[in-house]
Amino acid sequence: KGEPNRRALSEKDMEVLLNHKKINKKNEGYKMLVFSYFTVGMNFNDVCRLTWNDIRETEIHYTRQKIHHKIIIPIHPKVKAILDYYKPITGNTPSISGLNDNYIFPILNKDFHITEQQIADRIHKTRTQFNDYLKIIGKVAGIDVSLSSYILRHTAITNLVRAGVTADAIMALAGHKRLSTTEGYIHEASQQQKTKAVNML
Repeated sequence: KGEPNRRALSEKDMEVLLNHKKINKKNEGYKMLVFSYFTVGMNFNDVCRLTWNDIRETEIHYTRQKIHHKIIIPIHPKVKAILDYYKPITGNTPSISGLNDNYIFPILNKDFHITEQQIADRIHKTRTQFNDYLKIIGKVAGIDVSLSSYILRHTAITNLVRAGVTADAIMALAGHKRLSTTEGYIHEASQQQKTKAVNML
């Protein structure tokens, strides 16, 4: 396949995107952006499939679809605020079994999206809409990168590297199957830091 293109926003650009005055913070797309970023770039497919059963007090326990690996993410305060927002909308009608298997985000409907193909089609359509939204707010925020959910994930992981988080912690949070994947982020961030250092001369 060759090396993936891990384009990540700078810490400054990410801060601008999250806090820009012209971006409507009540928009559903903005909530998805915040949720994805503060769950360490949770894959859009996994975000759509999250149910209230996956929420355990201070953690999210979910299985990453791509590698079928269990991941545990501590709940960031900004993520908790979004969960609190959706709880009365999607989270108050548990099934007969007593388990609340309703989807957190009102993207999938367990009574309508039944087959795997129906679920995949709905997620694909919604991801396209979300990426279109990201491109629009990226332009509003003056960010010189064509935003996508893919770039959001890479930005979250790269920012953990920039913050000095250990490789094994990043690997667990990001759901990387191989350490070499995590090391790719570390190498890229290291190169960026070198460039920054030289430009300070």
